[in-house]
Amino acid sequence: MKPRKITKCATTLLWLLAFAVSVFATDYKWPERGKDPYPWPQGKDAAKILRVRFEQASKTTFGNKKDVEQIKQLTLAHMKNPKSSVDEIRWLSPVLVIVHSSWYTSPEAAASYFYVLDKKGDKWEVLTYYLLMIS
Repeated sequence: MKPRKITKCATTLLWLLAFAVSVFATDYKWPERGKDPYPWPQGKDAAKILRVRFEQASKTTFGNKKDVEQIKQLTLAHMKNPKSSVDEIRWLSPVLVIVHSSWYTSPEAAASYFYVLDKKGDKWEVLTYYLLMIS
């Protein structure tokens, strides 16, 4: 087989996989969360559900550079902390992501979050978010 044909097959397979995952993205039910300023995951297994979904989500980007930039900008704007950072984006589908983000000022002032964003049309929106750790 020629390298170009293998690349084309691999690309097709990746898009089919992304489409298959996106079909099931609407089936996710997200745990309740506490009210701001401490939106902890609520419920017995809520934190575990979030952690497992993040671990099982793809590190492979299902979007384009514009999607990644919009996700980062929206997450950081929502966090409203000048020391905020987007640590990792995981893809559940081409239109649904879990973002691990955090801010750090000192050992006694730091926080970590999961943000869930979905894409509606050509814009990303924060679906929900959870505080994972604060000091």
